[in-house]
Parts: sequence; C-alpha cells; structure tokens
Amino acid sequence: MSRNSLTVFYGPKQVTDNHTLNAIADAIDNRKDYRVTNSSMGGDTLVGTEKFAMVYYRLDARNSPVIRGRVAAEGDTLKFGTDISKIEYAPPATTITNSGVYFTAYRKFISNSPFTVNNNSMGGDINPGVPKHGTFTYYKNGGRVVSERANEGHNIDWNSI
Repeated sequence: MSRNSLTVFYGPKQVTDNHTLNAIADAIDNRKDYRVTNSSMGGDTLVGTEKFAMVYYRLDARNSPVIRGRVAAEGDTLKFGTDISKIEYAPPATTITNSGVYFTAYRKFISNSPFTVNNNSMGGDINPGVPKHGTFTYYKNGGRVVSERANEGHNIDWNSI
C-alpha cells in the first residue's frame, strides 16, 4: 500500500508520526488488526479524553480504487484483517468502484448477512438484457483470500471461508 493513500486521525489531530503511519500501513498490508492506544497512535492528542482513531486508505489503486475507512475507539481495534478487496460485476468483467456498493457489501459482510447481487445492489446495469454475476474477493481475520460468485438475483453468503 502506498503511504500516499493513507490518512489517519486520532482525536482532534491528523497523525503525522512516520513510525505510527508505517505501523498502520504494515497492518493494512499484512491484513492484521491494529490496537488503538495513545502509544500506538503516536501520543495522547487530547489528555484525559477518550479518543477515536479514523483511518482512510486504498488497498491498491489499480485493483481496488475504493477509499476505505476504519474507526475504533481508544482501547479498541482497527479491523484491517477483515475486508472485501475486490468486487466485480460481469459480463463484461467490471471492477466496481462505487463506494456505496462497497460500503453496503462490507456492512453485510461483517454482519455475515447475505448480499443479493442485482443491478441495483451493484450500482447499475452494466449490460442491459444480459444475465450477470457478481464476484467478491475477501478475507476474514487475516486469513486466506477467497472469491465467491453469485448469479444475478442470488446471494453472496460469505461462506467460502
């Protein structure tokens, strides 16, 4: 992951500490969760107040141009070990870059709820009159990367892991 595609806030301030940014980038690249503490975030930005960490990033601008975001309270964990790395809708094979589609699918994914593949849920009809399918590439808890495919009108059930 390019550090150019990483922005981090902790409490009221943007994190600029290179050690912290490198540690967060490493957690993202290696699909590992990251514990939010004053020391892990480069210092206490608001003494005596509980803070939240907000991280905005792109996994890979070529394969997944969607901007992702993670939020965790002080003492909690930023969940980089669980994500959808790519969504495609075909034919023709089209990588979905619509943040709304990603966000809706991600919410279904983390709650282990089915996601129905259709023109509406996938951001529009890329090929009118032709049956389509969606392919989701994802991983959970830092585990192996898998792909699951569902035809239009059917569900992604997140059962490949």
